[in-house]
Amino acid sequence: MRFLLTLLLSLGLLACEPAPAVRHAHGAFGVFFGGQVQERAEIQVARSRRPILGFRVEFPASGSGGHELEYEIIRPGPGSRRLSEQGKASVPAERLYFDQRIELGPDLAYGTWNLRVICDGFAVIDRALLVQPET
Repeated sequence: MRFLLTLLLSLGLLACEPAPAVRHAHGAFGVFFGGQVQERAEIQVARSRRPILGFRVEFPASGSGGHELEYEIIRPGPGSRRLSEQGKASVPAERLYFDQRIELGPDLAYGTWNLRVICDGFAVIDRALLVQPET
């Protein structure tokens, strides 16, 4: 009888659903436009008017502790070299999102840009964007 009771209890525990996963931050990489980030696979850049490129990380409304961000931008450089820019940010708990603009200077090299953003140890953005001259 004891064996049967133990077996039933064990099966009952196995049937229990696991705790729901904690919702982590969500990120977007692209062009800032109208207060939003438009994610695109590629953008065309005019020499006279540069778009505002960057990323946004939105946080769940948790209310506990802040968030730690680390990011790396890899972009085309002179010749066939690639340039890497790394950054960190601490975001207070009351903030619902974090925006980071990326300057497109006069020495802009066209090609594939890669961005990886880590928030609290989880990758929230890891994607490429093709930056081309306007035709």
